[in-house]
Amino acid sequence: MNSFYYSASYYHNYTLEVEIENVEFFNVRGIIFHSLGPVDEYYTGYGFWYGFHPGDGPEYTVVKYYEGTWSYAVYWSETDLVNTNDGEINVLKVISFENVFDLYINDTYVNSFEEDFLSWGYVGLVNGDGNTVRFNEISCTRDAQLMDRSVEPRRGHVVEEWLDPAGNPTDQPPRMSGWPWDDPQTHDRRSESESLHSAQDDAQRRICVGNPLDEFVEYRVYRNGTLIGTTEDTVFTDQLPQYGTYDYHVTAYYDPEGESIPSVTKTVTWNAVTYSIAERNIIVPASGGTITYAAQLFNELPFTFANVTYQTFIAEPPFYSVVHGPLLQRTFTLAPGQSIYIPEMTQTIPADAGPGMYLFTGRLLYNGNIAREQSFYFHKMSGGE
Repeated sequence: MNSFYYSASYYHNYTLEVEIENVEFFNVRGIIFHSLGPVDEYYTGYGFWYGFHPGDGPEYTVVKYYEGTWSYAVYWSETDLVNTNDGEINVLKVISFENVFDLYINDTYVNSFEEDFLSWGYVGLVNGDGNTVRFNEISCTRDAQLMDRSVEPRRGHVVEEWLDPAGNPTDQPPRMSGWPWDDPQTHDRRSESESLHSAQDDAQRRICVGNPLDEFVEYRVYRNGTLIGTTEDTVFTDQLPQYGTYDYHVTAYYDPEGESIPSVTKTVTWNAVTYSIAERNIIVPASGGTITYAAQLFNELPFTFANVTYQTFIAEPPFYSVVHGPLLQRTFTLAPGQSIYIPEMTQTIPADAGPGMYLFTGRLLYNGNIAREQSFYFHKMSGGE
């Protein structure tokens, strides 16, 4: 297959949509998402595509690849939604939110699947060998959110309805919320209130339309299954009792109908020390080059941590059993309340490194013991790419 991928940015929660015009031949065509590079022998990511042949009905599938080895996330399924004549257009859409994916063909919901395989990736297009199509009106919108299953239309029904903050039908998508996951500067304690905000959005979409005379009263906020407060606003601030992990959900209360079903649970973690890395440039040409990433470390405690060490490693494909490093090692003292943010750290990748997907790891140690570890993949191109 020949593929093209969008290399300017990577995506986490998004809506990817493209018009595909039939020109000639009937091989598969479609979109790739959560992709770590082009569709080659080392491809890692997903493909959502359809195909059809004269005399046979069209089918669609979602295929998952890891280092070139593939399996089905959604097996080939027949559909009558695909336009098969020359010159006709089909619209494919994937809505990615957390680890859940909704699939649409020509604005009609057809399927969903849930996997925790990759948390982010590039998006792009794919076309089968010998096939001729035109891709039009390509768009990828960040910070998508799925319609909750309680209000999502049955398979094969066109999506025409959203719910507004009061739970009433509207033709406008709901306001999106949640922190910019790929910007480490925003990974601070604001995430608690914003995660709650996102949970309230979920609750709004879970409310059945019901009796239009029902009157909205309040939102009810639960932490670890216990009611901790109510609000008529879409923002609620909770003072966490101590460091740890907490589960939140929200309901809406109506008079006289009562309490809605709960929103999707949102998990909030308050760490004493916050550590994160975020990749910036992860495509390396065949001639060699530099990958870049951002790193952040924040000490929320009024204590000093001495003998903190930061190390980096690179593992080779395809099995990542060969590990190089530490390539960088720095030992330092983390002062009470100290925040360290380095927007651009670099690692040089030599020309003689073979092509494929490598795994970069940034490891944080305290007194010689591993305390935190984060990784990301980067792609070393081959001479023919």
